Amino acid sequence: IGDGERQVSPQTAEQMLPILLGEAKSPVAANRAKAFEALARWAPKLPESAAPTLFAGLDDGDSWARAHALAACYRQYKHTPTFKQHEARWNA
Repeated sequence: IGDGERQVSPQTAEQMLPILLGEAKSPVAANRAKAFEALARWAPKLPESAAPTLFAGLDDGDSWARAHALAACYRQYKHTPTFKQHEARWNA
């Protein structure tokens, strides 16, 4: 996980994934937004098990959390049928 110079080892990333997915469901909007932002930067790719949490973030009541969830979904799953299904709904 990382962006540019800020990289995290694969072992640390593996430990961070459940924490970030948990924070993406936090009652605090700022925590959700930060979690989705970190998940959007995940490299090389998030596991499919993270997809339900990210797609649920597309309906978040907070605009920042929703925007970061969208960025995460786009970067991670843009070529998947689930993303295409959501994309069709946005265009409707």
